Amino acid sequence: MSLAQTMESDLAVFLNADEFGTNFTYQLSTGGEVFNLVGIFDNASLQVDDLGPVPVSVGDATITCKASDLPQWVR
Repeated sequence: MSLAQTMESDLAVFLNADEFGTNFTYQLSTGGEVFNLVGIFDNASLQVDDLGPVPVSVGDATITCKASDLPQWVR
């Protein structure tokens, strides 16, 4: 098995909705076709200001998925 095949196989485990993956849909904000994908969702927060009396943080939500699962015009 080649390195690329091994990586693809390992990635399939992590992006499996029964393991670590999450089902989600992708659609442009202007509408159009809806794509059903599987990816890993991360909703990390980032502290941007802790100098004042109240710390300020912002959300940094990301979804990691395989680029090959996305529509061609997104890649």
